[in-house]
Amino acid sequence: MIETDVDVRQHFSNPVWVRCHRLLTQAPTPLRGRRQRLVESVKHDIEVNPQNVIDDQRLRALDTLFRQIFG
Repeated sequence: MIETDVDVRQHFSNPVWVRCHRLLTQAPTPLRGRRQRLVESVKHDIEVNPQNVIDDQRLRALDTLFRQIFG
């Protein structure tokens, strides 16, 4: 699927997608294992269906990971 400018703007307006993107591209050390799968799956879910609700447990795990890496 080729993303259009509208798709990209829609993703950047979603703070969870932006956190996932930062974790995958700007983390000091690359994510591996379960952490990488968590971030990639949340990001993919948002890209496939932005209206879909991400469950609280995955959001808390993502938030904790983001705080651990970026402070």
